[in-house]
Amino acid sequence: MNGFPWLTVAGAVPLAGAIVIALIPGLPADSAEADRQARNAVAKWLALAFSLATLVVVLIIAVKFQVGGPNYQFTESYSWIPAFGVHYALGVDGIALVLIAMSAVLMPVVILASWNDAEGSATPGGTTPPNPPANKPRHSVKTYFSLMMVLETMMIGVFAATDVFLFYVFFEAMLVPMYFMIGSYGVGKRQYAAVKFLLYSLLGGLLMLVAIIALYVYSARSGATGHHGSFLFSQLI
Repeated sequence: MNGFPWLTVAGAVPLAGAIVIALIPGLPADSAEADRQARNAVAKWLALAFSLATLVVVLIIAVKFQVGGPNYQFTESYSWIPAFGVHYALGVDGIALVLIAMSAVLMPVVILASWNDAEGSATPGGTTPPNPPANKPRHSVKTYFSLMMVLETMMIGVFAATDVFLFYVFFEAMLVPMYFMIGSYGVGKRQYAAVKFLLYSLLGGLLMLVAIIALYVYSARSGATGHHGSFLFSQLI
């Protein structure tokens, strides 16, 4: 590890937010509308607060980033599965930092944009009527924003991973919140769209897994890695 684990913190903040939001106590079905709105407001404000905290951490990383310095900065590396040379390894170059910064900036924007639409009972103007039709479905607001926070963690992990296997894990894990968000909070044939999205993504993921295994086999045959299989970018490049 090189100094303070900034990248781990950047990914852990939204994950902690997801856990906190998920632990908000539920309300009985016959609860007053005001109580339900108050609980939903807590979930929204918590999501916004944790997304802004993540943005602050990412801004600190951006300020500390040294242009012209090492290829990968803020590096962290811990042995995860020693038998296969898998590491929990993170680091950023200029491109990865830009992508992480874009994710951190866009997340508060997305949260604010969906502020009045997460329930699924909003009017076209974006406001929730005081007495929505009984047959119009409502969605769990805290679940929606919890999934958003988990998605942010996975995005940061994808862009910060410097171990190919870890990258694959983050990439595939990112599909889970996206699947539930599309299937539960989408419009039209959302369940069909969610299943189709998941199947196509998993198919692409299988092809990626084949390529990752091929990289591992190639590295095990290479003298540059001491004939030990590795998934680390630093040894594969």
